[in-house]
Amino acid sequence: MTDQKGKTCPLLETPENTAPLEWDDFGGPEVTFAPKNLPGVISTRVGYSGGEKKFPTYYSIGDHTEVIQVTFDPKKISYGKLLDIFFDEHSYRSKPYCNQYRSGVWYQNEEQKKAISTKIDNLKKWGATVHTHVAELGEFYYAEEYHQKYYVKQGRA
Repeated sequence: MTDQKGKTCPLLETPENTAPLEWDDFGGPEVTFAPKNLPGVISTRVGYSGGEKKFPTYYSIGDHTEVIQVTFDPKKISYGKLLDIFFDEHSYRSKPYCNQYRSGVWYQNEEQKKAISTKIDNLKKWGATVHTHVAELGEFYYAEEYHQKYYVKQGRA
């Protein structure tokens, strides 16, 4: 599949110590978790995940969600700290209006799954309703190059 510019979105492996998450669109989370803004973050990249469509693109996303992958050094920043920032920065109480822009967090292993469950349980203890999508990370498709570091390219970050 190709987008309107004739580009395909490749399927990529997800490195260890990666936190795949999202709220709204690519831009905000990519700035929040940028290595220059958050010590311990090694890199970010944006793409599509969570759906069944093979090789989605921005113009043909299917049932996928826009996702940012945050690769981090666990000796410098914990997965729990990344979750704290994630839940502080997005509206977990809001129901999604579509899959593409839903808030979500995808786990790579049981340790991450447990950390997410603990965080959500703690929010619920305070009476919060949490609509954040939680699922095991499946395939991750790298988004088109013009989406990578979008706000930086626009001079807004």
